[in-house]
Amino acid sequence: MYKLFLFFVIAVYSTKAYTLGGSERIMGGAYRTDINYVISLQDKRQSQANERGHRCGGVLINRQFALTTASCVLENNGQSINITNFRVFAGTVLTNDNANSVRDISSITVHPNYNRQNPLVNNIAVITLQSAFPESIIPLSMPSADVTHPATCETSGFGARNSTATGDLGNPLVCGTQSSPILCGLLSRSNNCGVISDGTASATELYTRVFEFAPWVNGVVNSAPGAAATSQLGIALAFMFVVIQNFNFLH
Repeated sequence: MYKLFLFFVIAVYSTKAYTLGGSERIMGGAYRTDINYVISLQDKRQSQANERGHRCGGVLINRQFALTTASCVLENNGQSINITNFRVFAGTVLTNDNANSVRDISSITVHPNYNRQNPLVNNIAVITLQSAFPESIIPLSMPSADVTHPATCETSGFGARNSTATGDLGNPLVCGTQSSPILCGLLSRSNNCGVISDGTASATELYTRVFEFAPWVNGVVNSAPGAAATSQLGIALAFMFVVIQNFNFLH
């Protein structure tokens, strides 16, 4: 069994900063089968490793387009990753090579105002796939309105079983209800696995506010040749492990 798996947490969004009891880290996660809009950006050159080349996370906004953070898809020298070396995995919690679960990448579009000198601002990118995922994979639509607070939200993504930080960047923050989920954020900073320098847990996470970038994202999607049809809203939720934490949005 590979180490890469889909984790799930529930968080409470509020303008206040607080931590309410319990652990701030995900421990002993369980496998999930009901969240298939979450992606794993994987390095094909490391596909046989325990974590299958997982680099970071993201979310399908329709079956041929995904969102992640700009910091996820840029190398240390500021250049975009070589898309021929990477693929997108989605649709299941098992990191297998089923043809329905992986897609090669056609292009990556980083927000034009992203600056690595200020990496938390405009930290968003669109991944265009060479072909669409099957209809069995239900993506999340772009938000038509911003989230109101307080709100109950959840985040999910692929990572090591005993931590929330392995390859977490780009993971989606989803608010709303089970029947009407709203894509609200992309994880932009995870505070080094939730542990600060003195070894204590840190609950603060920073998310890119997706609604603020909806016009730009929709422009990228609509201008792509052979763009996939508008996606359906995804459904997701059950309980595995509960974490109450504070998180903040970035523009």
